[in-house]
Amino acid sequence: MLYRRSGNEKVLGLPRYLLFNESGTLLLDNADRPSSGEKLFKQIKNKLAAVSINH
Repeated sequence: MLYRRSGNEKVLGLPRYLLFNESGTLLLDNADRPSSGEKLFKQIKNKLAAVSINH
């Protein structure tokens, strides 16, 4: 969790990474961070393979 100040208030921010397909459909609502490298690549590859099987 990250907190930042906005005026006199603390704002809670939760970093999230989203993956959309080319038509704008949300595929992953909590993808791994880009810095996770191979882990993120595998997550995307698995999700895209699952989507292509269903269509």
